[in-house]
Amino acid sequence: MDVHLRYKVPEGLRPLLEALARETLRSQPKDVVRFAQLFFDELQHHRKSNPNTDIICDPVAYEMFRTDLQRRERCASPLDDAATKIQAAFRGHCVS
Repeated sequence: MDVHLRYKVPEGLRPLLEALARETLRSQPKDVVRFAQLFFDELQHHRKSNPNTDIICDPVAYEMFRTDLQRRERCASPLDDAATKIQAAFRGHCVS
């Protein structure tokens, strides 16, 4: 293979990877692969809902995406579920 061979970076890859890196650093997940999967799942959901919007480059759309990503990541934690059940039991509420 020629060492001078250069690969062209596909359009949109750089901002996509920068967004993934930024949100990974912001979130500090214990499981980076699971977080990346969540990131891409949420991004895909937003792209389907807004097909004419570049979610990564549009500041308003990105903020909505980021908020939903944080909410989904927060809900996915088993520790949060356990804490909610403990708090509800302490307050006398029944939770399933």
